[in-house]
Order: sequence, then structure tokens, then C-alpha cells
Amino acid sequence: MKRIISIVLSLIIFCTLFSATTVSAKVKKGKCGKNITYTLSSDKSKLTISGKGEMYNYLSLESYPRYASAFDENNRKCLPPWVEFERFFEGYENERNEIWEWGQNNYTVSVGKGITSIGANAFYGLEDSKSQQVITLPNTVKTIYGGAFSCSAFKTIVIPDNVRKISSEVVYYKDNTVYPMLGSFECCASKNIKISEKSKLKTIDCNAFKNSDVNYINKNNSLPKVTYVGESAFYDADIPNISLPKAEVYKSAFKYCRKLKKADVSGTKKIRAYTFLGCKKLKDVKLGNKLVWIGTESFKGCKTLESITIPKNVKEIKDNAFMNATKLKTVIIKSKKLKTVCTGAFENVNKNVVFKVPKSKLKQYKALISPNAPKTAKFVGI
Repeated sequence: MKRIISIVLSLIIFCTLFSATTVSAKVKKGKCGKNITYTLSSDKSKLTISGKGEMYNYLSLESYPRYASAFDENNRKCLPPWVEFERFFEGYENERNEIWEWGQNNYTVSVGKGITSIGANAFYGLEDSKSQQVITLPNTVKTIYGGAFSCSAFKTIVIPDNVRKISSEVVYYKDNTVYPMLGSFECCASKNIKISEKSKLKTIDCNAFKNSDVNYINKNNSLPKVTYVGESAFYDADIPNISLPKAEVYKSAFKYCRKLKKADVSGTKKIRAYTFLGCKKLKDVKLGNKLVWIGTESFKGCKTLESITIPKNVKEIKDNAFMNATKLKTVIIKSKKLKTVCTGAFENVNKNVVFKVPKSKLKQYKALISPNAPKTAKFVGI
């Protein structure tokens, strides 16, 4: 009798284990776009996205938990179904109303041809187990939405030539309101985010590469077709040089890029406030003749900058524009239209700084600049 009972118990345990194993071995599948599906392997090591059209956009609770109810049926989920998060609360004990989370996922990611967009927060926090994966997006992708690769960690992410826009903070919901999101590659640990010089990329939205580890885009880090670089687009990124000869560049675009040595922003009409603030290794900046305005603290703390050429159409240099650029010793002003040099514009630059200005403007510019420059500054007509 005991033997029979033992056999029955063994069978029950075996069936239970087999059943549990069968359940755990199931491949996770679902929709992540109107005509797009995802498959997550049973061991959760490989994620495959396939189909045609745009991926759904997902909400990061880390950023905007209160907007979760705004999602319509086209967005389906507040978080990608393949992402698991460890959640935290922030705030005082009696005001714990903000949810923050961190992805705990190690996937190999494959995106198939036919996908036309990478959804907001689609791969937020993902990485492969050894961070050695190269993700090559298909050439059908045209838009990368906010947070798509935020806080992720892959060896390399290859952006196809057909991508027109690296969107940042905007996703449209059922109430037709635009809500802010993370930058597409914000806090991304990938050093190589490859974008060809032949790319059709036009727009790099605000915060796109903010706080990221990116230091390689292409051989010359040149994006010749980009026409818009949004606020804080490369804020505190590890980029060592950048060429954006046609782009209009917005506020704080390269603020605290502490490794940035060389920048071509010759296409912008304004160097807006804080553009290069704190870029302590910046030595070479190319400005163009479209430039009419140099903004507040735009070069403040650029301690390696020794020379700057101010183009012929500049009319105004704002407060503290070059403050604490302590090695700045040569300022060539080609403009004959300069009307305003604001408080502290050249404060605490090299005490032997030389201003080379048009001969016809020597007396006028000396009177204009002297109150906002070292007392020992020299003025030379050219």
C-alpha cells in the first residue's frame, strides 16, 4: 500500500514539475503595433520584433506616471510588454505619489524589415547580458521616438540612412495633447550610435543624447543634413567632436559636454544661452556668417578655448557669454554691425587678451567692449 501511495505521489510531483516547466517554457508573444508582433524566447534571452508599420508608443512611469490614463487603444500599454521593471517610490512618507522604475532585462534584440518607427520607450533599460550586441535597425525605420533606447546598454546601435527624425519628448495621445518624454537615447550607455554622413536625418530633438555615453557617430562625427538640434540635445554627452554645418542649434545643446574639443555650428543663426557652457576642453569652434547673436553664458567656462572668430553679421553678445574662458587670448571680430556687448561678456578671460576689430570701428568697439573685459585688454584695428 505504501509503495502504491509513493508511486502516486511521485507521479503527482512529476506532473506538477512537468506542468510548471511547460508553462515557463512558453514563448511570450503579442502585438506591439497594428501590424507588428513581438516574440520573447522562453529563456527571455531574445526579443524579435517583426511586421510592418509603426510600433506602439509606451509610457515611462519613471518620467510621467500621472499621464498613464491618457493612452488610447493605439498605444495599448503604459510599458512595453517585454520589459520588467523594479519599481521604487520617491517623495516624503506621506506624499509617495511618484513611481520610478529601472529595467532588469538582458535581451538580444532583433528588429525586422518593414518596421517604420521605434516606439517611445520601446527598449528602455534593455541590454544584452554582456553589452556586446550590435543592433542594426532596418532601413525602413524613419522615426525613433522619445525614450526608445533610453537607459539601455548595447555595444553599438546602427541608425539607418532613412531615419529623418530622432524625436525626443513628444508623443500624441487620444486627447490630442503632446506630452514630454525622455530623449530617444537619453542616458544610453552605448558609446557607438552610428549615423552615416549620407544619412537623411534632419531633426535631432531636445534631450536626444542627453547624459549619454555616445562618443562615436561616424568617422568625423559629421551630420551634414541635420537642420535642427533641439534644447539640451547633447547635454553632458561624451561626444569629443561634432560637425553640424546646416543646423539651427538650440539652448544648452552641448552644455557640460566635458570631452568636446571641436564643434562646427556654422549653420546656426544664434548661439543660444548655455550652448557650450562648461565645455572645458573645447578648443576649436566654427561659427558662420548667418550668426547674428551670441547668447548668455554660451561659452562660459570653456577653459581651453584660446581663440574665437566672431562673424560679420553678429549684432549682440549677451551677458557672461565668454566668462571664465580663462585661456581666451585672441578675439577676432569681423562684424561691423556689433551694437551690444552685455555685462561680463569677456569677464575673467586671459588678462592679455587681444581684440582684433575692423579699423573703422576701433574706437567705438573699444568703448563698447572695455567695460566687460580685463582692464589690460588690447585693441587692434585690422
